Amino acid sequence: METTSKIMQFDLYTTDEIAEEFGKRIRANRLMQNLQQSELAARAGVSERSLSNFERTGRGTFDVFLRLI
Repeated sequence: METTSKIMQFDLYTTDEIAEEFGKRIRANRLMQNLQQSELAARAGVSERSLSNFERTGRGTFDVFLRLI
């Protein structure tokens, strides 16, 4: 899956692929802003571990997802 595209056709992917894509996009956005994980985690009010897990897998609570977007 290409992370540079803005629109994703969800019906073409599995839930695992969609979750992974969300994680990649959060990471790419963080890096474009030159933020360390610790900085984004503090700004979003989540733990570094939650952010790291989300970036790697796209999995986490809905609350973590909302705080990161």
